[in-house]
Amino acid sequence: MNKIKVATGIAMVFILGMLAGVLSSSFLVKQRFFHYSESKAPRHLILDRLDRELSLTEDQRRRTEKILDRSGEKIEALSREYRPMIAVVIKESLDEIEGVLRDDQKPRFHEIREKMLARHMRRRPPP
Repeated sequence: MNKIKVATGIAMVFILGMLAGVLSSSFLVKQRFFHYSESKAPRHLILDRLDRELSLTEDQRRRTEKILDRSGEKIEALSREYRPMIAVVIKESLDEIEGVLRDDQKPRFHEIREKMLARHMRRRPPP
């Protein structure tokens, strides 16, 4: 019986570690996506690279910039549309993780969760 408890404990730690890694990676990727999709900087980086590597004419550069601006606006709209749904998934995941934790782990988890939320709100105020 003791071996089963140890094995179960090790398995739970492993699973929690994987879940935390997946959630934090997912969270970071989404943050980077939203940050870049709502900024014109990547569009200009793309335009500059195309210009540098393809030697665009002034007309090509102007037209390409308009295309990138239009697509950027579409990406921003999608970002705003799906952000609330992504937030729900993240909240549900964090709530589930809290359900797995022991009572002595929950206060620290709440601190971590609040820091993540505060950092997120500094970068991205709600729409």
